[in-house]
Amino acid sequence: MSYAILRMQKVKAVGIKGMQFHHQRERESKTNPDIDYEKSKLNYDLNNQSEIDFNKKVDEIIKENVIGDKKIRKDAVRLCDIVVTSDPKFFDRLTDREIKNFLKIVIIFYVIDIKKRI
Repeated sequence: MSYAILRMQKVKAVGIKGMQFHHQRERESKTNPDIDYEKSKLNYDLNNQSEIDFNKKVDEIIKENVIGDKKIRKDAVRLCDIVVTSDPKFFDRLTDREIKNFLKIVIIFYVIDIKKRI
């Protein structure tokens, strides 16, 4: 039987750029020797067609969603980094389209859950 790993980590402003470097493989990792850079081309982003500046994107989203003149605290959580994975056996039996659909459903689950908590 397969297993799922779902992890959510809150990220403040100071951690966004480092997260961008890690997710988009902009620099070689000094802390994670397990990254197989040959497989990086298999990574994809369900929301963006190309690499983005995470800080700009987060600022745009905040600007679009903050009502009034409310200021965001400098130490506030700016985003939630979510990792969704499973064992290879689970993914091996799915097509690329089924994998993307699975991940989209998980994202919807997280969005609904997070909105309930806000």
